[in-house]
Amino acid sequence: MTTAYAPDLVAEARRDHGHGSLAAPRVTVRNANLSCGDEVELDLDHDGERIAGVAQRTRGCAFTRGSASLLAQLLPSLSLAEARELVAALRRDLAGPAPLPPGLAALAEVRMYPARRRCALLPWDALATAIDQV
Repeated sequence: MTTAYAPDLVAEARRDHGHGSLAAPRVTVRNANLSCGDEVELDLDHDGERIAGVAQRTRGCAFTRGSASLLAQLLPSLSLAEARELVAALRRDLAGPAPLPPGLAALAEVRMYPARRRCALLPWDALATAIDQV
């Protein structure tokens, strides 16, 4: 990986939390960034109110892979409403100077590369789509 990425983000991309598939997901969503080729496939299980499981299969840059790993780490046990709020907060806060939501500080570097925001948001956009399908 290139040194253009912050060490925390590279480390998170390597951790790859939630990589794989759920045995019986209630929702599976695929999302791609056509401008760079990054891809995310997200499995989501829920009980109607709370997220019971999440798995991701991500191919792309460290921004996308690190973000997907953070998503998989933070989501289990959140309510669907809390997850929706987290997506909205990340979309808003990546564009401005406000602190990022708890647990997402490794994505702060994305602010220095506005064109790469789409990479970091790709897994979260997939999550928003999955929640909309619930």
